[in-house]
Amino acid sequence: NLGGKTVLTAADGTYSIAGTTAGTYALTVSAANYVTSSNTAYSFTGNQAFNLTMTPVTYTVSGTVKNGTAPLSGATVTLGGRTTTTNTAGILSITGFLPGTCTLVVTAPGYNFFTNSAYVVSANQTITVNLSPVTYTLSGKILSGITGNALPGATIKFGTKIATTDAGGNYSIPGMTVGTYALVISATNYISFSNTAYSMFGTQAFNLTMIPVTYTVSGTVKSGTAALAGATVTLGGKTTTTTSTGAYSFSGILPGAYTFTASNSGYKTLTSSDTVAGNQSLNVQMLK
Repeated sequence: NLGGKTVLTAADGTYSIAGTTAGTYALTVSAANYVTSSNTAYSFTGNQAFNLTMTPVTYTVSGTVKNGTAPLSGATVTLGGRTTTTNTAGILSITGFLPGTCTLVVTAPGYNFFTNSAYVVSANQTITVNLSPVTYTLSGKILSGITGNALPGATIKFGTKIATTDAGGNYSIPGMTVGTYALVISATNYISFSNTAYSMFGTQAFNLTMIPVTYTVSGTVKSGTAALAGATVTLGGKTTTTTSTGAYSFSGILPGAYTFTASNSGYKTLTSSDTVAGNQSLNVQMLK
């Protein structure tokens, strides 16, 4: 536009404005996506040429990379071939973008990547990218230390997540991120397993054979106030003999119901049912 006369450039960028008298005019050259060039006092003294290389408009893309509400430091952001890294506040800024469509890729160690193959830059603009962490699964099989078979109903607590073994003793806990967690495995009548700093670094298996809880059954065998030495005492297939004080003791007894027997020469054999659910004392009086 020269002094109110406007023309468009041809396909080869040339233009011509005819019929202008000598004088001083405002000269403006503009094009979409380019910085407008302006001269408010262009001196026109005769037929002349004015050539110009136009400067393209460029924009800045800035924003934040987060995980939920937490900023992600050190995330790599690539936009249209340009790469930057987020600062400690998760903030990014890339300048000098021409208008157009390009590919946006955001990555961070331990997180799923984000990509947009048709990201449009049309102005100075702000983006917010939320990356989700890569998750893994802890799974395994729990066995009984009594039978060697699968142990159903065992409870596995891993961090804040809880699972229970199925009929085959199997369990699975998905959705775990890399880190250190407390792992506790428990089951009725078995000694609990605990690891306060179990390292999770990928999908992995943890199998365990649980040790059963066992108890001690002890006591004395007497006749009246007299201790009976050498009396034979049986409990659940285990046999022992009383000491000189009439004392006996069975260790390593699993919880359950058993037949208890005490016998001694010259005395009536005593037989009874005993349910073992803890350490216990069982004293016996024998009759002739």
